[in-house]
Amino acid sequence: MQNLLPMSSNDILYNIIYKDTPSSKVTVEAHIRVPKIVKCVFSGLLSSQKESENDNKLTHYHFTQKNPIPTYLIVLAAGDIEYSSNTERTGIWAEKELLAKATYEFANADLFIKKAEEYLDSPYVWGKYDILVLPMSFPYGGMENPTITFLSPTAVAGDQSLENIVAHEIAHSWTGNCVTNYDWTNFWLNEGFTVFLERKIIELVYGEDIFKLLCKVGYDGLLNAISSIGQDHSHTSLTPDINGVI
Repeated sequence: MQNLLPMSSNDILYNIIYKDTPSSKVTVEAHIRVPKIVKCVFSGLLSSQKESENDNKLTHYHFTQKNPIPTYLIVLAAGDIEYSSNTERTGIWAEKELLAKATYEFANADLFIKKAEEYLDSPYVWGKYDILVLPMSFPYGGMENPTITFLSPTAVAGDQSLENIVAHEIAHSWTGNCVTNYDWTNFWLNEGFTVFLERKIIELVYGEDIFKLLCKVGYDGLLNAISSIGQDHSHTSLTPDINGVI
């Protein structure tokens, strides 16, 4: 859970530089200049976008993230990408060749947010929810950065069969991005509650049978991980020993 003890600015700075613990949260303001041919995204809301005052070949982006977030959620990306809006608060960033397919694939993002809001009786506090489909070199299924989820292009299956990944990253908007585990040893709090909410969102949209299917797939994945890593290995315990690992 989030650290509820008051910390001085020096304490926060020490934790960010030396410990990078998720209990240290900060607001963020970013000024980014990129070549005009490049589009830029950031884990915050776009405040302004204009030609750079010092160089007309550059675009100056100004982003703000007014909600305190742990430092692992601060990201930026820039490249030859285009945008497609699904709804007023959701949309897709991707390379031109993939944009139409990705827009179709993740068209239910806003519906997932609404279901989460209704189930939790809690509003989505981040304003926008956009998805950036990254190149094949991105090594994860998804990453829940506020306002701009990063997704692997392998999630673009063509039939929306992997959209539970988006439900998972949306669930992080509450469990992880708002309420965060105190340290990395207790990361299961972040991911455990997020998987629960992900599957609840899918159940509310698609019904109990799909919910049970995801539970079965997840359970089999757990057994496979324990078998391959080792039942007695620290990394398969609920609170692993991360000394020398992180």
